[in-house]
Amino acid sequence: MGPPSYGPDRPRWGYRPIAWVPVEPPARRDASAELDATVRPLRTVVWLGGLTAVFALLAAAAEIQRFVLLLRGRTEVLDASVVRFSDAAVVGTSVGVLLAAVLTVLTGVPAVVRLHAGAAAVLRRGAPHSRRAVLLRLLLPGWNLVGAGQVLAETESMVAGTVHRRHPYADAETGTGPDVLLTAGGRPRVSRLVAAWWVAWVLNGVLWAAAVLRGLGGSAQAAADSVELHIAVDVTAAVVAGLTAALAVRLARLVRPRRPPYAGWVVVPPAPTRG
Repeated sequence: MGPPSYGPDRPRWGYRPIAWVPVEPPARRDASAELDATVRPLRTVVWLGGLTAVFALLAAAAEIQRFVLLLRGRTEVLDASVVRFSDAAVVGTSVGVLLAAVLTVLTGVPAVVRLHAGAAAVLRRGAPHSRRAVLLRLLLPGWNLVGAGQVLAETESMVAGTVHRRHPYADAETGTGPDVLLTAGGRPRVSRLVAAWWVAWVLNGVLWAAAVLRGLGGSAQAAADSVELHIAVDVTAAVVAGLTAALAVRLARLVRPRRPPYAGWVVVPPAPTRG
């Protein structure tokens, strides 16, 4: 036994000659629908983010009032009703911030996870991270200080890339194209909005940790410093919440941009007139 031998003539049978060309794998049928399904949660995040920002500013005002009372308490006896009102304002606004923030997270995180995976599917390429990895980067304390900004930058970049494929007419309005948010090396470019959110997010986390550690002290100075840090935490939380709402607006417009009123119209030349 050995290799076949056909002599000087090549065989006249076999598979017909064909040209093999690379074929791009089809996108998932439900990928575009998955992106569209995130528009409603993103619009809800806009309202919840604004509500969180309002509560955070009210909490900062309550903390400022508490700080003023601390300064007054050094030289005068404070009315018990004023102190009770201040404590109630601090607790009430803090609970409001917490509830609004939790609702924002519960609504926004699943939307970002779906956007991340759906945009990668529409672009016909593998997602940079699995859904589980995205979820951990968004929610795991400590890691999310870095991971959340990374995920948002990737998501915005990929969603912006889908605009050209799904809504060619929207490039002029959204200012996006297939690679508008990519660096020369193909990596996602962090937009100014995401960068501002990321800086505020990290700063808020650092201030929160400092406020907790300083609050462990038992001296009057430690109490005053803790109140000051809580004011800074509330203000930066309001900034984060406001930027979250703005980012949700940005992503929702990328997913479903407004169609120009005259998209698809063709200008027809006027009919010739008789001389």
